[in-house]
Amino acid sequence: MADAQTRKKHHEIRTSSTPSTPVNTLIHLAPPQLSEEEIKQMEAEASFTIQQVAVSAVLLYLSPFVIDAASKVL
Repeated sequence: MADAQTRKKHHEIRTSSTPSTPVNTLIHLAPPQLSEEEIKQMEAEASFTIQQVAVSAVLLYLSPFVIDAASKVL
């Protein structure tokens, strides 16, 4: 009996006036348009980030060889 009452309370809570989906999913607003300057700035930042990743990958690849060569010299 208590279980049925608990289910009824939970059902009432779920079907209350509070919407089950957020309002922002019901209204599809477009994001603000970016200016040409902002787009170019973001492209430059992305390009720089890719360059940093490439250089870091090369350095990490070469580091064991440099350490090995240095240990042989010393």
